[in-house]
Amino acid sequence: MDAARLGQPAQVSSNLVSLTENHQVYPNGLADIGSSVGYQPYLEQSATVAVAVDEALAQDYDGIISFAPAWPSNWDASGTVYVQHNDKVDVQVENGQLVTAAIQAGSSGTLKVKNPWPGQQVQVVTGDGHARQVAAPTTADVLSVPVQAGGSYLVEQVSAPTTALPFAPVTGTAPTADKHLGGKVQIGLDPAGPTATAVVGTVLGSTNTSYGVTQADYPGTDESAQTTAATVAGLSARTTTGTAPENDLYFRIDPTIAATSSYNAAITVSYYDSGTGTVALQYDNGYGDAYHTAGMITVTGSDTWKTATFNVSGAYFGGLENAGADFRLEAEQPITVHSVGVSVTGPAVPPGTQFPPGPVISTPKNNQSATLDTPIAGTAEPDATVTVKESSGTLCTATASASGAWSCAPAGGLTAGKQSVTATATDPTGLTSPASAPVSFIASDLPPGTAVVGSVVGPTNYSYGMSEDETPSNGFDGPTTASDLAGLSARTSTDSNIYFNIDDTVAHAGYYSATWTVEYYDAGSGSFQVQYDNGSSDPYESASPSIQLTNTDTWKTATVSATDAYFGGQEHSAADFRLRWGSGQITLHSVTVKISGAGVANVTDFPPPVAITAPAAGSDVTTSPTVTGTSEPDATVTVNAGTATVCTATASDSGSWSCTPSAPLADGSYSLTATAADAIANPVTSPPVQVTVQG
Repeated sequence: MDAARLGQPAQVSSNLVSLTENHQVYPNGLADIGSSVGYQPYLEQSATVAVAVDEALAQDYDGIISFAPAWPSNWDASGTVYVQHNDKVDVQVENGQLVTAAIQAGSSGTLKVKNPWPGQQVQVVTGDGHARQVAAPTTADVLSVPVQAGGSYLVEQVSAPTTALPFAPVTGTAPTADKHLGGKVQIGLDPAGPTATAVVGTVLGSTNTSYGVTQADYPGTDESAQTTAATVAGLSARTTTGTAPENDLYFRIDPTIAATSSYNAAITVSYYDSGTGTVALQYDNGYGDAYHTAGMITVTGSDTWKTATFNVSGAYFGGLENAGADFRLEAEQPITVHSVGVSVTGPAVPPGTQFPPGPVISTPKNNQSATLDTPIAGTAEPDATVTVKESSGTLCTATASASGAWSCAPAGGLTAGKQSVTATATDPTGLTSPASAPVSFIASDLPPGTAVVGSVVGPTNYSYGMSEDETPSNGFDGPTTASDLAGLSARTSTDSNIYFNIDDTVAHAGYYSATWTVEYYDAGSGSFQVQYDNGSSDPYESASPSIQLTNTDTWKTATVSATDAYFGGQEHSAADFRLRWGSGQITLHSVTVKISGAGVANVTDFPPPVAITAPAAGSDVTTSPTVTGTSEPDATVTVNAGTATVCTATASDSGSWSCTPSAPLADGSYSLTATAADAIANPVTSPPVQVTVQG
């Protein structure tokens, strides 16, 4: 309002929007001072907005009528504002421009009117259709306008008279859709969504567990709804207490699930059959019928847990019962209840099952190994019956504790091999949850191990615990061509893929963590992946991260990893993994894989050993002996005598190498070793060879 009187249209706009967004929480336009439903009504918000809008559209608090003095330029308006002396001001703004400025006089006299178009010539004419001039054209800031009570007057630009504009009757239709401001505030209700079904419920006890339904006590004098918690015949429960003629148990459905519409529902109750009498289920069926009876059960004193289902039609569920409840169990004797489940169907109900919730399997861990005697354990709805299943059928069952913990093991233990298990929970009402997220693991009593294997490819491939695989198979897409490129042997894919097999004696059909190091030729752009058999029906899972190509035309290395490798030979030609670039060809020199997991052989097959084959140990040599040996193909070999370098060589594609000292050796005894290194593996050193140099 202050911004309007100060002539600040931008501030008027931002303040009105902010005030409305922060406080108008009801779809009928009413506000709450706490900015949330039900805190405290805030009538001042509506009043402030109304006054501010009027003041922005027309003012005369200072005795001078002003048209649209603070109206935001991006708002359109057509309205009438009452001012002093029973006068009324009609204002029309379109596209940021004042179009109509009119006065309806409530008394006779002379009015002071601010020029709506500063610096422009304006005049005032009668609005009775004759356009008789009552104030001559002027550019003055304030006009004096003689008026008669009951007369109407137009303030208009001489260059664009209002009387030249067309007239049209005001027409319109009632709105049929709600309006939103900023996605947070609305006038009217959103259209009802499609009909759907949700299953919700609650478990009662010392601490109630709610899944879309909440039990509520109610301290009434005629209809007692106070409860106490206890464990009854093995189940947690709450029992009504008190001396009132009625013992009632109230329940609320989460209003985000169902509220104030027309719903069909099946309400199932797990109750303790103690004593005699009847129990009725009464639900909110709308105003004037908040305790509509859906049905009754007769308790027979069997002292056992029983269930009963009540079918409800056209329920309102507007919280019209005591304690803001949507339904209640009503009896003249105490009622003991363990759980209540509600399957509710209606417009805008969010579909899904909240009750019972699906269990969580916490042991074994996903993608890990477990011994054969490992129990399957987790959490579920308190007191629910948990059933654990595998593809072959039910493995075991358990009853969750009052805290929800459960554990079970199949008779005779787990079957060795890959397992994928799920669990469901069944509440005493008979409702069953969706299945849990599956947990996959390897059951094995084999000890854990770590292996390092590798392969060097080229015109002749060399395998160290794993091999490149081009075994023909139906639809095989992994042929390669061999070459020597930039000093290294290589193979290039001709159909996007290069496949590899890991020896089954090293690792096979388990759950393993794996780390690949790849030496590849960086040609082209894009990325390629290591895709491994993960034991699924689509055994081409990509290790992380992808390997980027940057077109440097050099040899490079990259390392990727995975935690759920299966290596069961389920890819083409019974391969365990492949390198894939769907957009081009991959050129490769070598790959090494470090594998860890249950049953993995503790071997280091890669890099292969390096050996000095000549001179022989114990021999006499000249001061410039030729040293020869074998190693990983294309490795860089350094021959040392102690800490001194004797000579270096690059192994051939077959792994043979030789070198001669660059300077003669002095006479004496030497312990020669050879160390081979490549770009992807740790260096490996040969056993020492003792020689004597004699010049």
